[in-house]
Amino acid sequence: MKTIELDITEEIINAAIPRSSGHCVIADALKQARPELQRISVDLQTIRFTDPVTKTRYIYLTPAKGQRVLTGFDQGERVPCKIRLTRPVQIIPHRGGYDPEKKKAQNKISHERAKARRTMIKTKSGQGVQTIIGGDAPPLGALPSYGGRRTFGIKNLSP
Repeated sequence: MKTIELDITEEIINAAIPRSSGHCVIADALKQARPELQRISVDLQTIRFTDPVTKTRYIYLTPAKGQRVLTGFDQGERVPCKIRLTRPVQIIPHRGGYDPEKKKAQNKISHERAKARRTMIKTKSGQGVQTIIGGDAPPLGALPSYGGRRTFGIKNLSP
């Protein structure tokens, strides 16, 4: 997955829903930049989405600028900006929806999923950064829920 440029325009800001992980300004900008992506979820820690073509789930860390935009938007700020997602921190195969029979089969091979391999991706400056291929996704961070209501539980962030 290459770098993704998100352009948060006035149009996106006006259509976005505050405190919604699946329809906030960042999620809507991602849908506009890459309309084929599915199951988009944005919180303060991560931006997650599935590419149905490759059947792969990508997990990016929410950049600091994105965190400021996200909390600002949820508090009523309406400032257009651009955000860049540079590289995923984890890439996992898409496992699909819940199916009890499929779950039994997955439990038998769960030890294989646990063996995540780490790869070094060279940046332009020559420094290596790690991306985890496989394994289990990290837990959802602050303000999560797929398309649901995102609420603040941190006193520093006023609603």
